[in-house]
Amino acid sequence: MKPIIYIIAGHSKSTPGATAYTGISEHTYTVELQSLVAKQIKDCETLQGTSMDVITEEQIFSNYQVRQMINTYATAGSRGIDIHFNNNNPSATGTEVVVSRNTSNENKLRAENIARRISVLLNIPHRKRVQSRGYMYPDETFVGALAILDETKIPMILVEVCFLNENDLKKYEANKKEVAKIIVEEMLK
Repeated sequence: MKPIIYIIAGHSKSTPGATAYTGISEHTYTVELQSLVAKQIKDCETLQGTSMDVITEEQIFSNYQVRQMINTYATAGSRGIDIHFNNNNPSATGTEVVVSRNTSNENKLRAENIARRISVLLNIPHRKRVQSRGYMYPDETFVGALAILDETKIPMILVEVCFLNENDLKKYEANKKEVAKIIVEEMLK
C-alpha cells in the first residue's frame, strides 16, 4: 500500500474560522491553499508512488469523521497537514506550526522547515512558544488541545500560515503558490 499524504482544509462553511480584514472567512483561504497544494502534488514528478487524499470539510465531515477516516485508511509512511490561518489581529504577525508531543523527530523537522521557509518567503516572523524549537505542542496553544494532532495515528502538522490582517495576508496573497510549493516539498520528503 502506498503512503497517503492527507491535506486538510482546517475550516468549513459551517465552522468558517476567523474573518480576514477583507471580510472573507478563514475557510475560503484554507480551501484555496488546500487546492493549490493538491494540484502541485498531482503535478509533481517526484511523487515516487505516494498517493494523496484531500480531506476538505467542504464535504461536511466533522473533525471526528476526518480523524476516523485518517485512522482507518492511513498506510505505513502516511502523514498529514491541517491548514489554518491566524485571526485578524492588526498588530500580530508570523507563521507557526503545531505537532503532537508523540510525533516523530522527522515530523518535527518537517514542521520546523515549513514554518521557517514560509517565514522567510513572506518576510514574517517564525512564531515559537519555546525559542529552542521551531514548533509547539497542542497544550501550548490558545485552546490547549488539538484532536487532529493527538488523536490521529499518523504524523500530523497543523500550520497557521499567517495572520489574516492586512500586513500578513497581502504578503501571502502575493506568494500563495510558493507557499503551496513549500508545503508540497516538505510533505513529500
